[in-house]
Amino acid sequence: MSKKRKVLIISGIIIGVIIISGIFLCLSGIIRLPELESIVIFNFNTWSDSSEQTEIHQHEYTSKTIPASCAVDGSIEYSCQACGDSYTEILPCTGHQYSTEKVLPTCTIDGNTLYICNLCHDTYTETHPALGHNYHTETVPATCTNNGSIIETCQICGNTRTEILEAFGHDFETQTTPATCTQAGETKYTCKKCGESHIDRIEKTGHRYKETVVEATCTESGIRTKTCENCGGIITESIPSKGHLYDTGILTASATCTTNGSKKYTCQSCSHTYTENIPSTGHNYSSIIITATCEDDGYTFYTCSECKHSYRDNLKAALGHKLNSDALCTRCNEDFSVDMISRLGLPISTDNHSVGFAWAKANDYLESVYSHWQGRNLTGKTIKYVQAQLNYYNAVNDCIYSTTYKLTGPIAPGEIISMNMNINTQTFGFWMATKNEEVSQIELAKIQLEYDDGSEIGYYGIFATEYTYANYSKT
Repeated sequence: MSKKRKVLIISGIIIGVIIISGIFLCLSGIIRLPELESIVIFNFNTWSDSSEQTEIHQHEYTSKTIPASCAVDGSIEYSCQACGDSYTEILPCTGHQYSTEKVLPTCTIDGNTLYICNLCHDTYTETHPALGHNYHTETVPATCTNNGSIIETCQICGNTRTEILEAFGHDFETQTTPATCTQAGETKYTCKKCGESHIDRIEKTGHRYKETVVEATCTESGIRTKTCENCGGIITESIPSKGHLYDTGILTASATCTTNGSKKYTCQSCSHTYTENIPSTGHNYSSIIITATCEDDGYTFYTCSECKHSYRDNLKAALGHKLNSDALCTRCNEDFSVDMISRLGLPISTDNHSVGFAWAKANDYLESVYSHWQGRNLTGKTIKYVQAQLNYYNAVNDCIYSTTYKLTGPIAPGEIISMNMNINTQTFGFWMATKNEEVSQIELAKIQLEYDDGSEIGYYGIFATEYTYANYSKT
């Protein structure tokens, strides 16, 4: 930046200078005044108009700016390239312009406000002390049997603290009624604090008898006389006849599962005897459950642990095989798939190729895939239909598409089976893709043969590569 100024230069002793905008005094030397328009110089008794007598020097200033920041003043320094004169203008500091991010204090954790200057990113933090809990108190008094509590709940954050008030226990006074020989007594307990009461029963003492006895025999009753030594009460009791005291008996015939046995007992007091009939035990069967399988019936097999008699019950018919789409039984996992090459033979060669595929193009891009296969019905039965699974692979052997093709018969034994399949490439999801990027071979994989009396499923596993088919290709 350049700035022009008028400067008056005077040699000699200068007493004073008078300018339009004010008064400037100096002793001697060079006088430099910005924006000088007119000056009058006086020296002793003479003065003159300097605008006519003095040559004016004009400064050519360049500037260097140091911008002001939020906290430090800036400046513009002006320098004259001709005479070296310079001066500086101060640019006041702008001051910070803060935005804030607040984290509110909780009862236990301080909060803060973070101040961030939008200009220079200066930061400082102002801390807000934790609020402290503001508890509300709820008291549940203790009783004789139950603890009480003092529960304090903070009205700000919900924090709680609990003080347990221990149950203080009953203070019982007692009242007792003694028991007699025939009447029970009791002790009644009543709490002085809460009024709760309960009664402890005192069992009657019962008579304290002295006995005299006439003993009973096996068949005749005896008599017992009791006299109470406490109350004088008398009780006479008949003593039943003892009955015979038989030994454990002697086994005279063992019982079986189906026939009775017998046992002879003898009284150890009077030698009386009798014979006891022992019922047949009946069979004691244990059982084993034989679960039905695909081909065998199920049943429960019972065997007597005593005599080994056995029989079968709860017969369950064989379940039969349940095949999935791969001819695998879902019950026993037996594989019922067949070798389809034994059913259809290897591909039959026609038109110089046995199995393969060709492309149809439109403007050098794929439009459709044509595939061809021929085999022969070697099953010995009429085939109602043939359903084949075709898998399409790219150059790195990724299966990019799979479909099924169904050929409806009837197809007689020995008859040639011919499949010609045409798939539009839009079906693959890569419409108009170039040939080199997609199908490199086709697999004739799983095949299902349907007959009048059932079906067979198996793997064929023939891979087809591309062959030339001029009548099919187009440009």
